[in-house]
Amino acid sequence: MSTFDQHLDLTPAGETVVRRHTSLSPPKPFDGTSELWPRWRARFQRFRLCSGLSNKPEDDQVGTLLYSMGDIADDILSVVRLDEAKATYNETLSALDGYFNSKKNTIFARARFNRRVQQSGESVDAFIQDLHRLADECNYLTLKEELIRDRIVVGVRDDELSKQLQGKQDLDLTEAIRLSRQAEARTEGQNVLRPRVDLVHKFKPAAAKRFSQPKQQPQPSRANPGKKCGICGKAPLHKKEACPARSAICHSCNKKGHYSSVCRSSKVRAIQVEEEEADNFLGSVQDLGQVDAWTAELHVDGYTSTFKLDTGAAVSVVGEDFADGRDLQPSDKILRGPGNTPLHVLGVFQACLSPPASMIYTPRKIPHPLKDKVKAEINRMLDDDVISPVEEPTEWCSGIVVVPKAGRSSLRICVVDLTSLNKAVLREVHPLSSVDEDLARLSGSKIFTKLDARSGFWQMPLDQQSRLLTTFLTPFGRFCMNRLPFGISSAPEIFQRRMSEILRDIDGVICHMDDILIHASNQNTHDERVRTVLQRL
Repeated sequence: MSTFDQHLDLTPAGETVVRRHTSLSPPKPFDGTSELWPRWRARFQRFRLCSGLSNKPEDDQVGTLLYSMGDIADDILSVVRLDEAKATYNETLSALDGYFNSKKNTIFARARFNRRVQQSGESVDAFIQDLHRLADECNYLTLKEELIRDRIVVGVRDDELSKQLQGKQDLDLTEAIRLSRQAEARTEGQNVLRPRVDLVHKFKPAAAKRFSQPKQQPQPSRANPGKKCGICGKAPLHKKEACPARSAICHSCNKKGHYSSVCRSSKVRAIQVEEEEADNFLGSVQDLGQVDAWTAELHVDGYTSTFKLDTGAAVSVVGEDFADGRDLQPSDKILRGPGNTPLHVLGVFQACLSPPASMIYTPRKIPHPLKDKVKAEINRMLDDDVISPVEEPTEWCSGIVVVPKAGRSSLRICVVDLTSLNKAVLREVHPLSSVDEDLARLSGSKIFTKLDARSGFWQMPLDQQSRLLTTFLTPFGRFCMNRLPFGISSAPEIFQRRMSEILRDIDGVICHMDDILIHASNQNTHDERVRTVLQRL
């Protein structure tokens, strides 16, 4: 802290003489940051002038400078190789300037300057001061003021002010600063007055308008071929009872009754709330009559036939003419048609449904460093009877993708190219409980245990015919899955149905695929339920 003591003495001639004795503290020790050296240097120069140090011998000035810098001064002197005892003050200062200027990265400093914009809540003066500080590090020389002016023009947050500055032909730095300060003061004044203005001109929402519904003319009882179904997305428009999506589970919202491609909840981007209450409208439902039968062209054993699709049927039924020349096997099943009328069953046979897609894939290349690990993983799956080698020709063959397991040195072999096969796979539609339903079931529970089935899908074996459909290519040959693979579209529903059948009669158990949550309100009940689940599994 600086103190000044002034003493007034009257000389015999009557002249007034001012004697000033000063006591100043030097700047704080320098931290060694090259960007801050000009500021610390200027502060020491003021101290040198005001304290009278500039009138003292050179060795006193050099010693005070190095002492004020702190411990870093000794390290710098060893680098610049300056003899403290022989160097003058100006020589020492020049050596320090050369040391810190050599450490500056001009390109980086200019990049920081060119990226600088006014931040939210930052005043114009603070923004301009920081631009001056950044410009000092950029070595712009005579272009400094022009570049600071340009940075103000493009860096201010007020877009209108930026446009105004861009329109000035002879804009200099002083004028840019003046206009920026005026715009900031004008904005602050408007912010002060805005609450009162809003109070005077408060908007009152208008009453909700009522619209009369025009009478509709009777339409002919036929489906509109141009419209699509709202729950499956397919055309033509058909009745909900005949829609294949009426019992499907949406993958977006986990609700039953529509496909994810037409899910409305996934398309919501913003919700606007109105103050007034909307009137309820009671519309009418018009019967469109009988819609056309939902049919599809299928290629069966080399012949194309038209089938009427019924997703609720347990079997596929064909006429007697279609079965001519085929090896029919006897059947003890009793089929019933409309009105519970028994149908005469001649027998059953198996047919190949060929989808219009490529069923053969070339093997993917595996990085050479991973080949040994892939070979070891295949051997492990062979030892665990998860896969088997395939020697015979197969109609389907898929590729593999090798994925390292997170945090482990082992690999996971994913059979991912089952897209074409999934088109021919019949899915078992099995409902999955929603998160809200599960949270409601957890009400009152305090003790929880979570079980995770290890490779849960692999615990379900495939029959011999299904195994060959999962054949996949590797650099070491062809293999097929003996257990339920992860890539089959019906696998999650099959596994969920099986787990639900096993655990459905045990209280306090929630099963989602291979994750099992056991909950209870007390420890004894919880432990008993855990033992029951483990015994059942």
